[in-house]
Amino acid sequence: MSQGVKLSRAQWVVSATFAVLVAILLWLSLVFFLQYLDKRSEVKQLEPKLARFYGLVKSEDQLQRAEARASNELSLFVYPSDADTGALGTSMQQRVRVLMADAGLSVSGSQVLPAKRHNDFTRINISVNLEGDLADAVQAFIAIELAEPLIFIESIEIKPQRRRRGNLEQVADIQIRLFSLQVYEP
Repeated sequence: MSQGVKLSRAQWVVSATFAVLVAILLWLSLVFFLQYLDKRSEVKQLEPKLARFYGLVKSEDQLQRAEARASNELSLFVYPSDADTGALGTSMQQRVRVLMADAGLSVSGSQVLPAKRHNDFTRINISVNLEGDLADAVQAFIAIELAEPLIFIESIEIKPQRRRRGNLEQVADIQIRLFSLQVYEP
């Protein structure tokens, strides 16, 4: 038969205190270990982002050169954001009138329409009333297609005029709605 070890009351208090301290240390160790694992996973998630950021910093000069080239090329297609839309509308109206006259059409009227914001651009709209031969109208449309900044044809309405005897030309009244784009920066 085995005899159990008898502990005095003071020994029980010391043993219980020691057991509680060991339990607290184990609990704290577990908490710190779990926090370490959590922070380690956060660092693993940040590593690709930091690598991308580091790559951007290293290629900053190259990105700035590319942005400058893109801005120069963009200016061939759209008006810059710092220009007044009213002045751009008037300038576009004058350019279109010259293009139409150079193509052989007579301009009977033109109007700058209100500009409209569309996504990242402002649409500068004009309406032009023309009269002339359809062959000249084709030449005018080609001139519009080659214009820089780009001019888009929104709508065309062609109404043929009656032919006069002996005149082989097909003359028509033409109404065109055109627009160009301006970069919008709030």
